[in-house]
Amino acid sequence: MNNQQSRVLLFAVLSFVIWFGSIFLMEKTGLVKPAARPVAKKKDIPKAKAKEQEQEQGPEKEKAQGTELAEAPKEGEAPKRSMVNQVDPTRLVLGVESEGPGAGDLLPTSPHPNGERLPDPKRFWLRIGLDQRGGAVAWAESMYIEAEHSARGVRPGRFQFIRPGSSETSSLTMGFARPKPEGGKPNPEEALPDVRLWDVEPAADGSFIHILPVVDGKNGAGQEVRFLAKLDDGVTLRRRYQLWPGEESIRMVLEFQADEDRTFAYRMLGPHNIPIEGIWYTGTFRDVFVGQASGEDGASVTTKTAYDVVKNEKDPWRFLETPVRFGGVEDQYFALFWLTPSRADSESQLAGTVSTVVKRDKDTQHSDVTFDVLSKPLSIGPNRSETHEYTIFAGPKTVRALPPVARDLASYRKGSWPLIGGLAVFLAQNVITPMLAKIYQGTSAIASIFGGARGNWGIAIILLTMTVRLLMFPISRKQAISAKRMQDLQPEINALREKYKDDKERIGKETFALYGKHKVNPFAGCWPALVQLPIFIGLWQALNNSVALRHARFLWIEDLAAPDMLFKFPFNMQDVPWIGGFLGPYFNILPILVAALMYLHTKLFAPPATTPEAETQQKMMKYMMFMMVFMFYKVPSGLGIYFITSSLWQLGERLLLPKVLPSTLKKVDKAKGGEESGGGDEGGGGGGGGNGPVGGGWFAQKLEKLLEEAAKDPTVRNRMEALEQARPEPTGRGEKGPPDRGGRKPRARPGKKR
Repeated sequence: MNNQQSRVLLFAVLSFVIWFGSIFLMEKTGLVKPAARPVAKKKDIPKAKAKEQEQEQGPEKEKAQGTELAEAPKEGEAPKRSMVNQVDPTRLVLGVESEGPGAGDLLPTSPHPNGERLPDPKRFWLRIGLDQRGGAVAWAESMYIEAEHSARGVRPGRFQFIRPGSSETSSLTMGFARPKPEGGKPNPEEALPDVRLWDVEPAADGSFIHILPVVDGKNGAGQEVRFLAKLDDGVTLRRRYQLWPGEESIRMVLEFQADEDRTFAYRMLGPHNIPIEGIWYTGTFRDVFVGQASGEDGASVTTKTAYDVVKNEKDPWRFLETPVRFGGVEDQYFALFWLTPSRADSESQLAGTVSTVVKRDKDTQHSDVTFDVLSKPLSIGPNRSETHEYTIFAGPKTVRALPPVARDLASYRKGSWPLIGGLAVFLAQNVITPMLAKIYQGTSAIASIFGGARGNWGIAIILLTMTVRLLMFPISRKQAISAKRMQDLQPEINALREKYKDDKERIGKETFALYGKHKVNPFAGCWPALVQLPIFIGLWQALNNSVALRHARFLWIEDLAAPDMLFKFPFNMQDVPWIGGFLGPYFNILPILVAALMYLHTKLFAPPATTPEAETQQKMMKYMMFMMVFMFYKVPSGLGIYFITSSLWQLGERLLLPKVLPSTLKKVDKAKGGEESGGGDEGGGGGGGGNGPVGGGWFAQKLEKLLEEAAKDPTVRNRMEALEQARPEPTGRGEKGPPDRGGRKPRARPGKKR
């Protein structure tokens, strides 16, 4: 086979690999619509997976679950009112639009400018199941957000903001407190949950769902369920739940009436039992929060973990002095809370709020907790009624979804430091997150050209990292130049330490004199790092709290908001002492790649240890690399992609720095007395000079020039000298000549042999 045939064959093979490899990568990243594949029949699916697919995450079996929740009290616990209509719980569901095929599927979504995918605003985004016992909310689920992925290839179902049947008392159950016989105001904290059966008022058509007309500001007709209860002291209480299309909240109206003068207060159990996602890797399990009025329309948010609430159960957190606007529970991406209307402080309907442990868990931080509503004393009578309104929010913690007063829930409150953290939050909200969304829109536009339906967040993170590193290049360049100058002076500093090893004060003076002589600032590399710190924290917060990254796929990664989970361990890691509980059930490869790149960076650019202290320091750095694997083992894979991209960029910067800025990096060597001009390298490095042109074509000349410049680097030069000294003496070829300053034998002049 001649040369021409070999080239044709090589071209054909490379074209085949590039073509099909690019299609494979673009399908994996979602930029190309994958080819249609036959759908597996039910009999082809393993029994275990088929059973999981048949199980509905959302309350599709509403009748069975609702019956259990709304069953009549047992004998001896009958409701105090004798005539109560008991309604089939499947008829007390708000947000039902249609039945039949496809009714149980997630609503189709379309991209939103901020990167989220939202359904038609004229459809219901929530579905709420109501409990006749207590007139409360039994369960609530999203109509377009998927639940957590339990296994690869298994349909997850809908995300449930309130899980059904896992608590004895439903969300928003009320209790009532009366004045004590000896006098005084009623204390709502002493009220116990009242779980009597409430009447349900039927609509005109005989159903129990009242259709509300379209009003301004709404996307369509709403739905309403009306409850009615008569308390023992003659107080009549009506409770109305209203749900509107395109909204992630439910409106609740309480109407109090009485034929005689009555005084009482109520305590309402806050919404609770939001699921914990990523229980083996998340840092946010169930946190309760409360917002106290601050300014005209603002709120100051206080957050407590479930562990703190359970620990202080006997002395719960109370917020009574400053008017409270909202309170509830959150996980990493979603929030569930009650919100009061904006009123003047004197007109506030609440006395305050108090933290509550609904149900303990053996792992304290997994306990079910919330904030309860405490009302002010109500005085009603024949001509005095009271009406209280609440909004129950159940949605993602995004600026788009949250009410304006609760926007601080999306501001990454946890772990923010006073100064740097505030700047990082500002950058995360106003710079990094919008930039990431814009880049994602760009990937969506490219994907649409190839028939794709959406962009790819993994590619968007890579492009965002490259963009940020490019904008920071002037800063990182100064930092790299400073580090390289310090490396160049390291041999002379070591010589000073050896010369004045018994006089530390003299070492300091001589060292700073050396810095001054060569115009090197030892602290020049610090301030670029300080400038980068808030940017780094802002990137961390933006990627770690982005709802859009949840369930976003990239290559083998199923969820960019979770660890990459390359494969599941074939054994139970919980049985492994010390380390098993920390690692979790999956092996993650991205943290190992991050640590490997950091180790490579240190290996390439750290100067060789010339003192015992430096050697000890380098050993500690190796141990730190090992610890980095554990520190970053459970971070979201989106952050792992960011770290890997950033590390590769940094490696490229350092490797190309002598090529991009040769004149800048030669200043230190020129200041040393022109060492660089020795050996003919200054004038003849690369393709010309004392050795004449280098053969082999353009690529060989460029490679030779790159090697020449790399040999001038002190780190590379020292390593080459060490290798040269360790090389065995050649036999039969005479004495080995001393290496030159570059760690190589001197190059012979033209016309002469070495």
